[in-house]
Amino acid sequence: MLKRPVAFGKREPIKKLGFVIFFLTIAFALTSSVMALYINSFVHSEAKVGLTFSFFIALSFLSFFLIIPLIESSDKYKLTIKSLIFSVIGYFLYYFVGNFYVFLVLASVISIISTVRISAIGLLVRENSKRKTLSKNEGYIYSLSNLSFTIGSLLIIPLIFYFGLRSVFLAASFIILLSMLLIHFSKISHGRKKERVDGNVFKNFVAFFKDKERVKSYILRSGVTFWWSLSYVYLPLLIIKHLPEFWVGIFLSAITVPLIFLEYPFGKMAGKIGYKKFFFIGFLIPAIMSLLSFVFYQNIFFIMGSVVFASIGLAMLESNTESYFFDIAKGKEHLRFYSAHNTSLEIGHLAGQFIPALVLLFLPSKFVFLVFGLGTLLLSILALSIKNIKESKRKS
Repeated sequence: MLKRPVAFGKREPIKKLGFVIFFLTIAFALTSSVMALYINSFVHSEAKVGLTFSFFIALSFLSFFLIIPLIESSDKYKLTIKSLIFSVIGYFLYYFVGNFYVFLVLASVISIISTVRISAIGLLVRENSKRKTLSKNEGYIYSLSNLSFTIGSLLIIPLIFYFGLRSVFLAASFIILLSMLLIHFSKISHGRKKERVDGNVFKNFVAFFKDKERVKSYILRSGVTFWWSLSYVYLPLLIIKHLPEFWVGIFLSAITVPLIFLEYPFGKMAGKIGYKKFFFIGFLIPAIMSLLSFVFYQNIFFIMGSVVFASIGLAMLESNTESYFFDIAKGKEHLRFYSAHNTSLEIGHLAGQFIPALVLLFLPSKFVFLVFGLGTLLLSILALSIKNIKESKRKS
């Protein structure tokens, strides 16, 4: 039997989880960054690539609700290990797949497994955090994740240059295997289970959206991925109209810098002063920057600088919108509803891609910034109506 290294075993549980998630995010940064190219190698059509992604988003949305009984009744540690085993095998097989329909089946399985992994790991972070330190711990995890995502994105260049596109999946498979061994060596809480499982998917769906605070939390978290659609989809397309392609890489690296350095301190601050001001300012900053970009649309460097500056606001939101959900959950509600809450990520992606695309059918490109500006402005107003929970005043 493998023995646990002493140095790793003595670390705080949240530090060990952060270390595991750091490596996992590198792996998933590798795969997510090249997935569009990989799919295009089968279908040779941008439209079909988009449709394929839409299918996986819809599948993930449904899966987050379907897995609720599994998440409630299972040991989160063992569930994480099993999901990582499937991920290792799945990404390894990607290297050899030569048929689109085989890929579609394999990718569907991996998409479902990913919803299990995301939910299980998120709940492990929750279960290994004290009530007074949850927002701080979430900020720590997200800061590490953004750093490792940047590293993973940079690793793609030498991998593709020297070994080809498919080598990225072999590298990701190896890194996930390493992460699985690290979590095996850790000594963390396995997470709580519920004896009574809520297996009715429709009932879970209705119950989740009955609570007004949960709905607000859901909308605010979807606002984060809504904004990232501007940064990762629409702005790169605008940049290559004005500048050489390498500027896209510079820009995408730059927008992660505020997240890497600010999410952890902002998480600590939110626990002390409450979420309401953080969410209001966090959405107001990108709203102002986007509206200014609409006004000064002809200056590409002003737009790039504005969106990078807007990441300061996103650093107030990305981890805190997740910890807010946990803070408003009563008893074991987080076990039942966390997976459902995660569908907000998919809804935000869909809204951030579909609504601007619809606008672009009738109006010039600059109106994309008006869409995101008004959208985040409305979210900042919504933030003023939430509970101003202060974790520092809670009992441990």
